[in-house]
Amino acid sequence: MNTKDLRVLLEGLIGKFRKFKGIDSLKDQQRLKLLNTDREMPLNAKSSIIKGIINNEIKLRLFEDFEFMSAFDKLAILNIILSFDDFYKMKILQEEDILERYDISNKYKKLIIESLEDKNKQKILFNREYLEEKLGMESCEISGIVASIEDVEIKEYFIEYYKFNEYYIENILKTFPDQSKINILINNKYKLSEETIQYVLVSLNVDSLISFFNNNKDFLIQKRIAPYQITSKLQKEEQLNLISKFESISLSVNDKKKILSTLDNNIKKDIDTSEFSEEYIKAIKLELNERVLGSLIPFSLKVDLNGDLESYIGLDELLYINGMNISKEDKPKLFKLAEICPSIPIYDDLGLGSSTIEEYKNAEDWIEAVLEGINPNWTDIQKLAYIDNAIGKKISYSPDFNTEVFDHDKARPLWKIIDSGYGVCNGIVQVEKYILNKIGIETEIVRSRRHEFLKVKNIEIIAANGKIIKGDTILDPTWNLSAHKFGGRPQNFCRSYNEIRKHDNRKGNDTECHKNDKKGASATLDLDEKSVGMIFSSIGIADKEGNFPIKKFVEKSKTIDDYNLPAEDSIKKQFKLLEEYLPDFAKCQNSTTGILEGVLLNQKNLKFNRCVINRVYERSDKDKRPVLYVYIDLPDLGKKFYFADKNTQAFIELTQKKFEEKFECYEMDMKLYDGCKPWEYVKVVNNIEDLSKSSGEIGNLKGNAR
Repeated sequence: MNTKDLRVLLEGLIGKFRKFKGIDSLKDQQRLKLLNTDREMPLNAKSSIIKGIINNEIKLRLFEDFEFMSAFDKLAILNIILSFDDFYKMKILQEEDILERYDISNKYKKLIIESLEDKNKQKILFNREYLEEKLGMESCEISGIVASIEDVEIKEYFIEYYKFNEYYIENILKTFPDQSKINILINNKYKLSEETIQYVLVSLNVDSLISFFNNNKDFLIQKRIAPYQITSKLQKEEQLNLISKFESISLSVNDKKKILSTLDNNIKKDIDTSEFSEEYIKAIKLELNERVLGSLIPFSLKVDLNGDLESYIGLDELLYINGMNISKEDKPKLFKLAEICPSIPIYDDLGLGSSTIEEYKNAEDWIEAVLEGINPNWTDIQKLAYIDNAIGKKISYSPDFNTEVFDHDKARPLWKIIDSGYGVCNGIVQVEKYILNKIGIETEIVRSRRHEFLKVKNIEIIAANGKIIKGDTILDPTWNLSAHKFGGRPQNFCRSYNEIRKHDNRKGNDTECHKNDKKGASATLDLDEKSVGMIFSSIGIADKEGNFPIKKFVEKSKTIDDYNLPAEDSIKKQFKLLEEYLPDFAKCQNSTTGILEGVLLNQKNLKFNRCVINRVYERSDKDKRPVLYVYIDLPDLGKKFYFADKNTQAFIELTQKKFEEKFECYEMDMKLYDGCKPWEYVKVVNNIEDLSKSSGEIGNLKGNAR
């Protein structure tokens, strides 16, 4: 743009400024005349003129001229509505034609109502049918309107009136005066969760927060809330304000160290530490991790095992150690740290819960023992078979999965699974991946819609015909658990993606347990049964002919059946065979369920009206740990109940009365049976998922994959 053009543009802008700078002093009629005569007037100027009209009736008539108003955008329309007094705002809200013509969103309706005087907000809030049905307002908007009211008692009334969920209650409570917030929390008026309480406390000003810490220590202990969980969520300015008043906080030294160590990394350097003790200075110098593993570990400290370990005293819960990254040389240093911080959590790559240092040590010792059992001359496929078998012998599928007491944090952490012997699929595949990585076998975790398993990459195999094949293959350690536990052929060992997809359901229906075309399609290597037998024979698990140990077990079970004993005697002998073959059968409920259903109670001469194999818990057990039971309705003898006693490692028979007095069913199990106890259910059960389904059945008996 040349100088001449720029001068012309500036003169035009100056002219318009002079023309409209006196708009605010115009009277209503002058404003209307200006709107009608000046067609070149900018829209923002027109909007200002309209908003300045004092007579709301005149302004409403102008506002209802849809053709004239069509030039304005939605924000301008909103600002014009907000310029009306309350009576006309409420009138506009009642005009469906206006709301529809101007496409007034719920967000804008909320802003209009929030601009009203409190008494008028209340009128609208009391008319719930009008607010929800005519205006189409939802809880998120309504709770915002309630939050905008000044009167605390009125806010509390509408919280009860609309029965808001906890999230909306939290947002309303944040607008209360500090003392009102504190009173509500202390009195537990709304039965808020720990997380919600934390965020309400974060909204206190610093002086109120310090006073709360000093006067409500018992409350924090009862709610399992640490002060640092609140202070670490404060804005940077508030954190600095808190530190300036640090001496007035009467908490323990460890609690104060946790507060200091979890401050924002960017403000720690601005803290004047001249008046702080040496241990507080050490806490300030510790570096906070950047939201490790998302929200699961929101506040954690980096750990330098080569640094001053004394700096971490009292900070156990805040320390972040990924045990999967600990080298053999660093293990002694970690155990030294554990002497100082005995409650230090050990995390893994999955990040769904943590293991204790004792669980870590026990599990690592077991892993070392497994690795020591590997012949260094074995091929990778032999080592793979050995490790998969060892995991199946050690770990069982969590027997309380899909119950109301199932704890995700106990079923997924790597070392906790090994130490306890229980886990679920995504934890179990991480265990195997971790061990295989130690011996250089590359794997990738594959996730389907409802399951996780492994893709073993670029592995070399000698097939039964002597041909060497190399490529990617699928290994499902979870579905192999039962087979390995009972010495059976693992049906999910080194299968192609196409073949493993056929294993998703024993009826041949595709439940998409293994469906992940993007990651699975490259797995084309598939082992036949003979090749699997050869591999496990070569490492001493199967015999020279490739027969697995379960073959003799099945033959003994069949021999018992061939005697054609009375049903009760035959059942007891089958149970005795199980007790001798696998002494800890009562502790691996899922696998035992599979062997009972597939072998012991599935013999041709064993006749009964009905059989149920499931789980219950002892009424006296506050932890509701699962107990395996068998219910059999015999033609001549009637109903028989047996439970697997973990102490005696035997099946114990009880009368129905004593069984029902001793045990109770899980709520989630009863829901599957229309609220009935499984042994009382009379309908045909088509879709009940048995306890062995998630870990895979023994297979190999009739060629079934699951």
